[in-house]
Amino acid sequence: MTERHACSAFERWLDDGREGGDHPLEHAAGCARCARLLAADDALGAWLGTAGHAPDGFSDRVMQRIATTAASSRARVPIAPPAMAWWLDALRQPATVFAAACSALLVWRLRSLAAAAPAMSAALAAPFAHALAWTSRAVAEVSPASGGGGMPVLALAIGLLPPLLLGSLAAARWAERWTERVTAR
Repeated sequence: MTERHACSAFERWLDDGREGGDHPLEHAAGCARCARLLAADDALGAWLGTAGHAPDGFSDRVMQRIATTAASSRARVPIAPPAMAWWLDALRQPATVFAAACSALLVWRLRSLAAAAPAMSAALAAPFAHALAWTSRAVAEVSPASGGGGMPVLALAIGLLPPLLLGSLAAARWAERWTERVTAR
């Protein structure tokens, strides 16, 4: 048996309460590590041996109190909901119902929606195209090549931008507070 296996067997012998004979003591006589473990185990046993004994009936009284506490706490603990309730609640959520309806619509009319996609994308892109055209016209009017006649328009746009941004932020906060009040009811 290798030294490491002998040390492991000695530790198991100590953990099992020194059952199975005294032959591991021979190993401890020749191994410094196991000799320290044996000395620590002897010291712990001696210390625990001096602790004394519990008074008569102490264990019975403690077990009676535990039983009483367990019985009274069982009456106060609410019964847990069934394990399947969480997914039933998830199915009743409006977002789940909306997602299921949209999925059903997609499956039902996929070919029609695919045929309408080019027209819808053109309709959605139209406002962006108008904004891009207006921006390019404004830049062309302000540019030095055109004589800079659009400079007042640019100055007005730059001057109005901060109040518009602050106003939109205030409107967003108002909408948030209003939504919280409505949902709190």
